Amino acid sequence: VVSHWGWQEPMKKYYGQPVLFGPTVPGLKEEVAEYHKHGLKIIPYLAYPAIPSDLPEMATGMIEKYGDEWRLKPVSTTPWTYNAPEGYHFVNCCLRARSYGDYFAAGLAWAMDTFGFDGFYSDGVAHVYACQNQAHGCGYLDDDGNLHSTWAIFGVREALKRMYRIVKSRQPDGYVVNHASF
Repeated sequence: VVSHWGWQEPMKKYYGQPVLFGPTVPGLKEEVAEYHKHGLKIIPYLAYPAIPSDLPEMATGMIEKYGDEWRLKPVSTTPWTYNAPEGYHFVNCCLRARSYGDYFAAGLAWAMDTFGFDGFYSDGVAHVYACQNQAHGCGYLDDDGNLHSTWAIFGVREALKRMYRIVKSRQPDGYVVNHASF
């Protein structure tokens, strides 16, 4: 199996987070078909537990649109230095946010159905972080009104099970690769 890390231009240039439903490199469908012609499976680098700040060529506004609901609290960011413009970073997110899991599930279905990918590769999505974002159901208040973290173990588990089912419903021999670099 081949892992495709540069299926979107910004990912080739910055080695950054994919933006699902975003523009892809020209001829991607044909490239995937060429791998299949030679009996090779190919999966995209599809999921990282964060959303990117905007790049000049891919202004998505994801942080503004989804950041309040999806992000970890306290807010956690990861700077990215590999060829990235000054100030580029990721806002770390939590899969307890059901709509964040919806984004990955829909994006996976789109990647498989549109381009013929044979599953997906994720990086750190299986890692569970402490989170206090009550907008998506994490955190709790103690008797004194202090906010404490919870760990979204079941949110992560359900999102990955859902993605697994998407892969296997389309390709019973498809790949689900979860790299736990954290």
